[in-house]
Amino acid sequence: MASTVPTEPSPPPATQCPVLSNSREQPSPPQSSTSSASASQRDVKQYVDDALGHLRLELSAKIETHYHDLNAKLDDIIVKLGARKDVSQ
Repeated sequence: MASTVPTEPSPPPATQCPVLSNSREQPSPPQSSTSSASASQRDVKQYVDDALGHLRLELSAKIETHYHDLNAKLDDIIVKLGARKDVSQ
């Protein structure tokens, strides 16, 4: 026969009582917190958009600079190779 272990009954779930305060401040209505949250989100979005725009400009400038540098190096290599080809003939 299998032995069974008696289990203790689980306690009833705790009931949350509202906390009463004597403060004169009233909690803001949900609409206000939602609008402030969306305003905050707009501020963050604007900040991120500005930062990304700045990074795009910097990156474009760096790419252009490197592009011109690489083209100049390539032109130098082509000239050197052309000079070697002329010497070998």
